[in-house]
Amino acid sequence: MHNSLIENMTWTEIKEAIEKGKDTVIIVVGSIEQHGPHLPTATDTLCGCAIAERIADRMGNVLIAPAIRPGYSEHHMHFPGTISLRPEVLIEVIKDYCRCLAQQGFRKIILLPTHGGNFPLVEIAAVQALKELKDAFPIKIAIYTDLAGFLKKQFSIAEKNGINPSQCGTHAGECETSEILAINRDLVKLEKAEEGFTGKYTNAVDSKLSLEGIHTVSENGVLGNPKSATERMGKIYLEQMADFLAKTFKERLK
Repeated sequence: MHNSLIENMTWTEIKEAIEKGKDTVIIVVGSIEQHGPHLPTATDTLCGCAIAERIADRMGNVLIAPAIRPGYSEHHMHFPGTISLRPEVLIEVIKDYCRCLAQQGFRKIILLPTHGGNFPLVEIAAVQALKELKDAFPIKIAIYTDLAGFLKKQFSIAEKNGINPSQCGTHAGECETSEILAINRDLVKLEKAEEGFTGKYTNAVDSKLSLEGIHTVSENGVLGNPKSATERMGKIYLEQMADFLAKTFKERLK
């Protein structure tokens, strides 16, 4: 259990941590949505929390807020278990998180979306939150909302380890399956893992699944091929994505 999780701390411990310089907080914006027949619906949230813990270790002055678990997942609603917040609701929830944390003494807020559908909404929320709070609190908000850059980094890690991008996938493929194996292998039903869409992930494909639902691109809800996933690769993805993001956030919070 990580020692920077606000939900596991008392208010006095949180107050003392802030006073000692832990004035930065990470908010993971995840999702509750289908991840194929082999992964849990909390996959994006679990991966985000695991990366946040590793970022906290690298940055040192960081606490981790309770994750925002449901995100904007309308394109997954064909599959049972998916919970999707309306865009305006998710934006307001993120802003309320920022307001509460700023009021309590945090001066640097990191918003970390780990579900593709959340990236543009997190950017909107960050801009609005900063505009509404900056006169009352001396805060900075750092985000990483370059989805193409996020996926490019994942594919780069995969290729360096002999895994092609179509196998690595963008949703419930080798990458996310490996990460959940590393986080909690009991949550992975690897015997039910199936290959999904493994074609080139173009703008046209992204547009179709966003507008018509992911099931119109992949019947089983998988983008990639999870069959070769391993715990070893999961640890590599988590560690290297944390390296990449921690460096990015340090630069943006200077």
